[in-house]
Amino acid sequence: MNALNKLAAASACAALITALATVLGGAAIASATTPATSPASAAKAARPKPGHWSRITVNGLANINEVGLVRGADGVLHVIWLDGNTAGRYAIMDTPVAADGAVGRTTAIASHIFLASFPDATATPTGLDVFWNANKTSAPGSPEGTFDATRPRRGGSWHPGGVVPTLNLDWGDVLSAATGSDGKPWVDFGVSGGIAALHYGQAERMIVSIPSAKCCAYEEGMGIDGRTGAAWATWYWLMTRGTGIYSQRIAQSGAPVGQPSRVPDASDVIGPLERVTAVSRGPGRPGVYISYLPADPFARSVDVYELGARSPLTVVKLPFENDIGISALAADPEGRIWVAWAGITNDESSLTVTRSNAAVTKFAKAQRVGLPSGTEDVWKVYLSAQSGRLDVVALLTVHGEIAYWTTQVLPAR
Repeated sequence: MNALNKLAAASACAALITALATVLGGAAIASATTPATSPASAAKAARPKPGHWSRITVNGLANINEVGLVRGADGVLHVIWLDGNTAGRYAIMDTPVAADGAVGRTTAIASHIFLASFPDATATPTGLDVFWNANKTSAPGSPEGTFDATRPRRGGSWHPGGVVPTLNLDWGDVLSAATGSDGKPWVDFGVSGGIAALHYGQAERMIVSIPSAKCCAYEEGMGIDGRTGAAWATWYWLMTRGTGIYSQRIAQSGAPVGQPSRVPDASDVIGPLERVTAVSRGPGRPGVYISYLPADPFARSVDVYELGARSPLTVVKLPFENDIGISALAADPEGRIWVAWAGITNDESSLTVTRSNAAVTKFAKAQRVGLPSGTEDVWKVYLSAQSGRLDVVALLTVHGEIAYWTTQVLPAR
């Protein structure tokens, strides 16, 4: 597929995801009254208080835009995002958020890209790695495939890496990254006819083949078990029969282990509007976890599921007629899992979070998080957990403009 056709296909995919947002529950969330800051331009802003929102992205984005999050050894959270909406003018950007929540100056990792996917990032033993799929230019023979850039784990600058040609040039919008037990990155992403995975140092492989009769896979994720080292790919599979959230275990060689498995109680779910994020609880701790919203037809509950287990853990049951359409999760350094969900219940907007115990067997009392003043819509929510606090990164429409914002939440007492 040439780049112009691919751009058209990406637009079609964007339209589908936007339609899913409207139909499946990612609809408008009314405004809250939490104060907000203007876009960051200084190297470091004043220290905000938990609950205070700061804007991250400086330009208007589309409601499908996804980000990657990666935290350095210095505690700085890097929010990696795709800027631009015109072929040849895309750029991969990094906005740092200090451990205390202060938003720093946005810098460009790569720019003047002809066509690019949404990026993701992961921390390895040697540094922070960012990945994206791209056509570098429109010229014949221009590099195309999976690009990367790296920086030291503590401070420093981004340095462009190489490009791994993809086995299938028809890649989708979403790419997900995680670090393997050998310290080398994994990435996975949708391609024509299935899902591809790349374990750096090995050849890219097709791990899931999807016949055209069974349509499409969306919102791919990637996670690594902290104890066994097993890699897991996750995605939302939309088809005539069997629609749901699926997972596929992958061997160190990159070969799939067994067949794709639909997660329990997820045959009827609110279609995810962002990556099916798969999180590890950290080195030495077992399990890879996802969150999702079983529905009939409204979201019945917020569930957390350890991949490969018999059943999910219900975090909270939801009232019958609700418009909860978003869930997200992250693990803190102690192995506890934070979960967030957002939507409208009884005409009242909500963004809610909670944290598990160390064994991930129960969750604390849910906490409502106020939204910035003038919020009209919540499209996506991403989490990154520190010891003793949670960083929330959310794609919001505020006063008519779509941008990513961030705040911090302290655990419930």
